[in-house]
Amino acid sequence: MNLDISNTTFCSGFWYVPDNKKYDISHYKKLLPKTLGFIGPQNLVFFYEDETFKPKYSFFKRERLICSFREVVKLPTYGVSAEYLDACKRQPLLDPKEKGARHYQREYLKSGEDAYRKIFSIWTSKLFLLNEVAQQNPFNTEYVCWIDASVSRFKNERENWDFMSHDFQVKDSTEMLYYQPRWSMYRNERINGNASFMLSPIKKMPLLMAAYEKMMDELKHDNYAHDEETILHEMWKKSPDRFQSI
Repeated sequence: MNLDISNTTFCSGFWYVPDNKKYDISHYKKLLPKTLGFIGPQNLVFFYEDETFKPKYSFFKRERLICSFREVVKLPTYGVSAEYLDACKRQPLLDPKEKGARHYQREYLKSGEDAYRKIFSIWTSKLFLLNEVAQQNPFNTEYVCWIDASVSRFKNERENWDFMSHDFQVKDSTEMLYYQPRWSMYRNERINGNASFMLSPIKKMPLLMAAYEKMMDELKHDNYAHDEETILHEMWKKSPDRFQSI
């Protein structure tokens, strides 16, 4: 199966956090047009915060598009981000290769607490927004697919980066498909997936979301600087048959 207008609704979004030390605005201005150009005229639901953002860019002039205004502080996981900030603060000294170590240094110490909460909310709300689109299903498709605004950065840099030409072999038990990661460590384990691309059958989203919310509730008491990929990794370990990677 290839992803196209007949079977898939794409979902993406962009929220700019000025104090974010990972990337500045130029990174997204460069990659977002490439990402939207890559998927072409597909069904797209796009979330954004800056009201002046959409009119500036001609690539939003597409027929099968729904734009949805959503402030960062109104994202689904912003409320729990304070508890996850505390979990980050409790984190012990880790190997620099660890995801948690990078988040602690970059998103917490360098970016600051306010930025940390917003960045965490953007990361961890993606599945909630995908589920929202799945429930509404505005284009009447069988699948929903999240793509990060900057997913085009992987072009020719990883195996199977071209998800638009990939032949997906969707099993009945599969609730989520997402990219093989680069080398990224979580508690001395290699992270199973990269959440810049996530695909799910709409009928499977309720079970996936129930498991995701349960895991988020459990991990907020942890002593680790989590993101959506560490949360999904814990879910993958508990239910390995639920996921595939490309």
